[in-house]
Amino acid sequence: MPILEITTTFTMEGKSVTGGALGAGGGGAPGTVPSVINMTGTCAFAWSQGQFDNVNHKLDGTATTGVIAPPPAGQIDNKRLVTGKLENYGTISSTSYVVLDGSWIQNFGRINLLDGWRFDGADSNNVVPSTTNVAEIDNVGFIDDTTQGRIGFENNVTTRRALLFNDAGGNPSIIRVSAGNGMDILWDVQSYGDFELLSGNTNFGAGITAGAGSSTRLNDGNISVPDTINALGTPTAFYLTGGILDGVGRIDGAVLNGFTFQMGQLIPTLGGIVHPGIGPGTGVMVIGTYAQSAFGMLAISIDAANQLNSLLFVKTSAFIDGELFVLPIAGAASLTSGSFPFLLAFGGITGNFSHYDPPVWDVGPTRYTLILSESNSVDTLTVQQYG
Repeated sequence: MPILEITTTFTMEGKSVTGGALGAGGGGAPGTVPSVINMTGTCAFAWSQGQFDNVNHKLDGTATTGVIAPPPAGQIDNKRLVTGKLENYGTISSTSYVVLDGSWIQNFGRINLLDGWRFDGADSNNVVPSTTNVAEIDNVGFIDDTTQGRIGFENNVTTRRALLFNDAGGNPSIIRVSAGNGMDILWDVQSYGDFELLSGNTNFGAGITAGAGSSTRLNDGNISVPDTINALGTPTAFYLTGGILDGVGRIDGAVLNGFTFQMGQLIPTLGGIVHPGIGPGTGVMVIGTYAQSAFGMLAISIDAANQLNSLLFVKTSAFIDGELFVLPIAGAASLTSGSFPFLLAFGGITGNFSHYDPPVWDVGPTRYTLILSESNSVDTLTVQQYG
């Protein structure tokens, strides 16, 4: 079975290597590849056999062919392992199956996920140095998924841990599902950058935490978060501890705005903004369960000319605290009447908004405002004369 041995540090600047493995010729025999590959020039790898099959990294911005082809027919024991650390400053396009065993990928450039792509953390005990994860992908660049694929675990050994970390780090940091049926992500996900859902359904099997500076947008793409316990013993959910969750679409699962899970219970913490609608626009966002702590915010848009507004539709129950914020009203100069239901929960609403500053506007000599009405199933904003 071909084995890839990771050794030292190697920097490629405009060089190409072909063969079974670096320095091992073309027969697929065991060879060495550096544990740190600094891809800072126009470089190309091409292995005919071995751990890196059909690899072609071109770091001049040109899209490339696949990373690690599936084993040939009948060779199911031909395990493809990638270990060590890989730093990408250019473009990698993946069309096939990669197993990361104690491996750490840092993406400062672009990774294109094409038809047939899949990344799995190994079922071994090998972990990334200084962590308890068998694999980790840190994105400080751009990851684009154009077809359905999986970030999971070899042989479905879900007792292992791995991390997908989307960190702006002072740079644009984007993970985008731009086409296809979405992603199936079974690793822990921490996002402090942008997550854009433009197509299909993306499953966060171990949950997701979106923190300060993050932006998660539903724009023809949806999210699912199963009701389960992940490898950390934490209930899976969409934990919003900063940033913004906006858009038009569906989240099957729980959205916890301003909560974290510690010592076996949910603890209020810094929250973010939930806004049904894209940008300043209106729209409908459907969520399985919604809870907002005293540190979270629900933002609502109103389109006066078309009598439309943002609507958060909760399929089960909603727990409400924190702030309600109304964005500047489009067409307010003609808004003198109307009611705008903005929160509807089939399983009932518990709690109340603890902070709401009603907007005011003038239509001729008369000043108007929005009065908040809260009930156990629907919350509404109604236009009334001010004062």
